[in-house]
Amino acid sequence: MADGGIAGDRIAEVAVSSSGEVDLSSVLEQRDVPLKDRLKLLEDHKGSLVHDAYVSIKRALSGQKNTARYDMFYEIRPVYRRALELLKIGIQNPSQVDALRAAAIVLLKITTFARSVDIELMLPGVIQHQSHFLVKFTVKGGKQRAVAISGYTLLAVLKYLQAVSNTPGSTMFRHSSAHHLSLTSERIAKIALGVLREAGVATDIFKAHSIRGAAATEAVHSGVPPRVVQSRGGWVTS
Repeated sequence: MADGGIAGDRIAEVAVSSSGEVDLSSVLEQRDVPLKDRLKLLEDHKGSLVHDAYVSIKRALSGQKNTARYDMFYEIRPVYRRALELLKIGIQNPSQVDALRAAAIVLLKITTFARSVDIELMLPGVIQHQSHFLVKFTVKGGKQRAVAISGYTLLAVLKYLQAVSNTPGSTMFRHSSAHHLSLTSERIAKIALGVLREAGVATDIFKAHSIRGAAATEAVHSGVPPRVVQSRGGWVTS
């Protein structure tokens, strides 16, 4: 299953590109380079980073505690490709429900910037509104939020829902052996972490939540306006 030709809607289905990647690690990880020089480089590339990635890096450079440890985010394309491989496995062998579930979870994280807790609370179904297909979940404060999906993300979600259709559930994602039981955000994060590991990401450093920042930053690099990325990911604009 090729991953080309899917950039028709760059917002609903983020077709990531390695072109124009800003690699900050060469300077940010050199501890012998004065902090002021590393901070200057960060400021020079501020416009290429989604807001929370910028804040995360700045805090890491400043040595603040209890903050994200990331000096930069990894390339998201290998994670995307691994998710597509799992989707292909699930389509070719319908009994591989776990592969469909993992593909759907990771593709949702990449293309909607959803957190594990968002995916935990997703309603079991896809809503069609005119030409758009939406998934809904509850956010902080009890409000419901709808996000458009398309392309392989939509395909993965529909194939997974079809695989568990005989066991209705109150949420989108369920346990492998007991489809009536919902997955917790911790379990969803563990599944996503497994895909990261299979894609070659250093999971001793990057956890499941990093997909959100890595995908959002890559979307900005691919030409999606930062304010659109912030709105889609539910970030407060700065």
